This record gives sequence, C-alpha cells and structure tokens, in this order.
Amino acid sequence: MNLSVSFVLCFQYTIAMVIAAVIVAGCKPSNSNKSSMEMLGESLTYDDLVVAIFSYCSMSFSNKAMSLASPPFVILAKSSKVIPVILVGKLRGVYNPRPMQYMVAVVITVGLVIFNI
Repeated sequence: MNLSVSFVLCFQYTIAMVIAAVIVAGCKPSNSNKSSMEMLGESLTYDDLVVAIFSYCSMSFSNKAMSLASPPFVILAKSSKVIPVILVGKLRGVYNPRPMQYMVAVVITVGLVIFNI
C-alpha cells in the first residue's frame, strides 16, 4: 500500500481533532447546563481552524521541500529546528530562554553540521 504524505498528514490531523473533541466533550464541568455539543461548539473557534490549516500547510510544504534535498541535508534541517524555535519564541515574547539554552542550541546545531559534513 503506497500512501501519499499529504493523505497521512490529513488523516493524522483528523484523528487529533477527533481526540481533542472527545476530550473537550468529556471535560464538562458538573455545574454546567450545556450539552457536550454546545460546549464543543463554543470551544472550537475560527482561530483554531486557521491554526490547523497553517499547521497542515507548513508540514506539507516542508515535506515537499525536503523531498527535493539530499538525505543528509534533510536530517540536518529537521534536527536544527531548535534555533528558529528559540528565536521566534523570544521575538514573540512567549519564551524567555536562559543563556545556557542558547549555548545548548548552538552546540546541537554545530554538532549536526559536523556530523553531516
């Protein structure tokens, strides 16, 4: 059976959405008079849909781009996401790393570069 990456990603996100819906529906407060479906409708917003679409597109485009590169570069690129995550988190103000965390991220990335040379 040969499944495309896009199909697998779509299936994965669908399963994640179903599991999240079950959790939201199952965590109804005991003092709430709303049904599980009403709570689910209020919990899932337009912003959730936008984030899901961007996440799916990001993974699809990333996998397509990586299929065009050499395998060592793919391993390096997928493993070096530590630095962009730290920098974007710092720029957005949602993550405040310590200097040691910057150093660890750089050491990991340098090690991966040396390993793939």
